[in-house]
Amino acid sequence: MTKTDKTQHLFNQTIIGELANSKGTGNISYYILVRERLDSLIKTNTRILVKTKETQYPQNCAVVTLTKTFPRFALGYVENRVTSVKIPYTLNYSIFSDRKAKVLIVKE
Repeated sequence: MTKTDKTQHLFNQTIIGELANSKGTGNISYYILVRERLDSLIKTNTRILVKTKETQYPQNCAVVTLTKTFPRFALGYVENRVTSVKIPYTLNYSIFSDRKAKVLIVKE
């Protein structure tokens, strides 16, 4: 794994590592931690790559620009490169702890 790969996976590893001590999604500190991480990405204008590991979906990757966070979810958009249309995107915090969701979040 290259240095760039290690940097890109830092967000996921940090979240997963810190949430390992959490007692599940019912723990309020879990949502606060995720929201703080996403707020820091919004402040630095960092986009994230959301990738589902399910091969049955035709579009399993999205580069998301987050705009606002709420207690249980974050709002953002995906920009169509051809038409420059911004498509709304909602990111639910519970996917970070669900091991069966098969979702990978990587910061840019």
